[in-house]
Amino acid sequence: MAGLETAQRAERPDGMSDRTPPPRVASFASRRLIRPAGLVVAAWVIAVGATVVHAALLIPVLLVVGTASLLRTGGGLVDRLVIAAATVAGALIVAGLLFSVWPWGLSPAAVGGFSLSVLAIAGEFSGRRPRLTFRLYGTDAVLVAFAAASYRIMHAPVAGANFIKTLPYTSARADLFNHFSLFDAIHRLGQYGFINENASGKIAADGMNFVYPEGSHYLWALVDIFLRSTTNPGPAVGEYMRYYRYETLDMAILTFALAWAARWVAGPTAGWRRLAVVATVAGLVAYGQLSALFWQGFDGEMMGLAALAVAAAVLARPPKSLREHVFLASILIVLVAWCYTLYVIHVGLIVLAAVVIYRKRLLPHWRALVPIAFVVGVLSVTPYVIASTGSVSVNQLFTAGGLSVKISYDLALAFTGLLFLATWSAPGRRRPITLVVGGGTLAIGAAVSLLAAYRLATIGDVGYYVGKMLDGYWALLLVGFGVCVRLVAVGPKWSPSWRRRTLTSAPYALAVAAIAIAVGAVLPYTKPNGDAVNGPTPGTSWAAIWKAGYILSPYAPPLDVYSRTYKFGDGVPTVLLYSDVGEDNRHMGMFLGALNHDMGELNVDQFWRFPGLGTFRPAGPNGQLSQAQRDEFTNLINYLDMMPDGTRVVVRNQAVYEELVAYTDVAARQWTPVQMDGLVPPS
Repeated sequence: MAGLETAQRAERPDGMSDRTPPPRVASFASRRLIRPAGLVVAAWVIAVGATVVHAALLIPVLLVVGTASLLRTGGGLVDRLVIAAATVAGALIVAGLLFSVWPWGLSPAAVGGFSLSVLAIAGEFSGRRPRLTFRLYGTDAVLVAFAAASYRIMHAPVAGANFIKTLPYTSARADLFNHFSLFDAIHRLGQYGFINENASGKIAADGMNFVYPEGSHYLWALVDIFLRSTTNPGPAVGEYMRYYRYETLDMAILTFALAWAARWVAGPTAGWRRLAVVATVAGLVAYGQLSALFWQGFDGEMMGLAALAVAAAVLARPPKSLREHVFLASILIVLVAWCYTLYVIHVGLIVLAAVVIYRKRLLPHWRALVPIAFVVGVLSVTPYVIASTGSVSVNQLFTAGGLSVKISYDLALAFTGLLFLATWSAPGRRRPITLVVGGGTLAIGAAVSLLAAYRLATIGDVGYYVGKMLDGYWALLLVGFGVCVRLVAVGPKWSPSWRRRTLTSAPYALAVAAIAIAVGAVLPYTKPNGDAVNGPTPGTSWAAIWKAGYILSPYAPPLDVYSRTYKFGDGVPTVLLYSDVGEDNRHMGMFLGALNHDMGELNVDQFWRFPGLGTFRPAGPNGQLSQAQRDEFTNLINYLDMMPDGTRVVVRNQAVYEELVAYTDVAARQWTPVQMDGLVPPS
């Protein structure tokens, strides 16, 4: 029997004996194909399901947490999440080139499914298991507190108010209208503005869809889409106020990012020194000159400065893994370039310093690094190349004047001197992080100073974008404060006993806390005074004069009058002419055009050509128009004839209204004149 059983086993139809091991094809397929496919399916199920139940905001949260779990950079939870958030932002900006041309646009289900799939596949084939650190530092709470304080101060004037009552603050800045129009175009079209020039050019302000980098607007459009779980932005007023809050968050993010970056380059050090770094930098950002970026409407610059700070910090203190080092550096450089292209100069010099200092680590891998550098370089200069093809000259913008933040040269020189001492001290020269931050930042300072000196010598002013470069230098000086604080001696050697350690460090911590309170708490509550042109009076801060309501829009009263007759964002193209000053008419036209999604189509810059219409009266003999008035009125008619059918022309002056009505037959007109009393221009 035993021999028969043996013979039967040997004569199996498949030619295999029971002792033959099973083939390994199935296990190989499971590991290489089935598991990744299952992860991709799960990613799409999560994305579609979250969108269906109106919880699509879960998608970016999963992206950031998932990325943080695959990174090994950062010893604390907050460090890991900050780097992961910046990485996700940079990756989404690059992926936006794909989203702009595929048929699903910025659909939260499609974008979420694709992004989660890429993350899952990257984790599967990287060989890394998801792992998060939950270590927290005491200064994490300080970072969050200052960021929250920054948001509260910027949002305070409009908190709890309806749209009409927010007009003194939300209608003050023409740059806000420009940035909202670009955000609106990306949101509604589901693609970068430069991809579809004709469609975006009707919504966005003239040139914004080409000249201005679109990274921050695109990221906030994605956030809004995930927040609402739909690509439909809804009524214009609600969309505008959400964007206003996103701009407020920009300031909070900037405060957090600069303070975090300074803490990161400080490295492992005594707790009181970390507290000194975070409190000083966050206080100067939240309550100092950079807070003026918010109420001036410099949305892209705020996000660009935050990206620059994180990039500089990671480049200076890179991960131990070379692959992770190169990956993070590449993503963060692209993030800076697409948020604010001008700061490619700053991050480029930091990269140069990092390459020199870490050359021994990088040179053995130069063959792999060269093509990566080429791709990153192409992606980084793409916004500049796109801007150069637009209707507005980039060189003209660079040499143009304009209102910008006037940083304190005395304060900048003091921080420059401190960073110089930290860099060239014996301990600084032995620390690569200090050499990268100090060497790169000081090189930027030298370059910007030479350019500013040339501008002052030639035209007597540093100019608009040179002022922006100074903002970037000031931001990097604040990051560099993290390496400066290491010049301070730790003091007595700490005892391993927690009681003695606490007693030893307590005086330092209390002293730094007192300084933080003086910088960060007293200034906002001192009696503020000042204005947008001359700045705050001594003893107060930029943020304080905004919070107290000293910076108001002169256009709120006429807009209030307009709102009593017409609804904001009703979709009717509107030209509002009520002032003798062309800028007043242009400003009102920009605001109404932004809410009607037709700022580009209206070409509001043409409003400069119609001065004197506020007090338009026949000035010639027998009540006839003078030749100058006739030329001006002819320009207006030619402009209106190019406007869409049904354009509403709102004027204050009865004489202008009568001339418009008498100009042509009612049946032939494509636009409708309306006379409205009470539209009082700024004094």
